[in-house]
Parts: sequence; C-alpha cells; structure tokens
Amino acid sequence: VAARLRAPKALLPDDVLALSLLSVALRSELHYEVCRPALIQFPYFVLILQADPISMQSWAQRAISIASLSRGEVLFSAGSQAEHSYLVHRGSLTYTQNPAFAAVQDETRTIVNGVTWLPAGALGGGL
Repeated sequence: VAARLRAPKALLPDDVLALSLLSVALRSELHYEVCRPALIQFPYFVLILQADPISMQSWAQRAISIASLSRGEVLFSAGSQAEHSYLVHRGSLTYTQNPAFAAVQDETRTIVNGVTWLPAGALGGGL
C-alpha cells in the first residue's frame, strides 16, 4: 500500500480545477489537442481529421476519456461486459488470461505497449 501511495500518478484534466473556468468550446479544443497525438497514429483518424476536423474534435470530446493507472491496477476483468476500447498512449500494460476465467490451457500474458488499441474482448478469453 505504501509503495502504491508513493508512486507518481499522472495529472488528469479533472485534477486541474482551473479548467472548469474555461468555456466549453475551449475545453473541447484543449481535450482534442491532448488526444490528437495519439489519434493521428492511426490512418482512420487521420482520414476523418482531414475530411472534417470540426466533427473530429466534437467526437473526441464526447467519446474519449483519459485515465491513468498505477502498476497493479485492474483495467477490466474476465467476464465483464466489453463497453470500451482502450488506447495505451504511454507506458504499457500486461493482459493476463487465466485458465480459471478464460478459454486457455495455460496462463498467458500479452504485453501491450504505447499507442496500441486494446479493444476489450479482442484478445479473447470471453471478455
């Protein structure tokens, strides 16, 4: 517990009270600019950005949440309903499938590194 409390945690938009003083339009633009470097790694989003940048910004505001996890935190569990896709923007995570909860013979681990989509359920195991 002490080690987890000492671990640095990324600053998230909700942690910055001054952001609530900005207009909705400016917060939307800022959110998009924060997300943009990760999104443009994928040709699909580049195409949308080129075709309709205003819609892309609006979509980013509605559809993208930013989260930061500490080592050992659980992002999703076996058997949970897949409701989100995840983009590992910085760092990495380990996706573990355990025979007690997934259709695998042996425990398997997959390392997911930065700027990689992780659609919940795509890795199998009944998610």
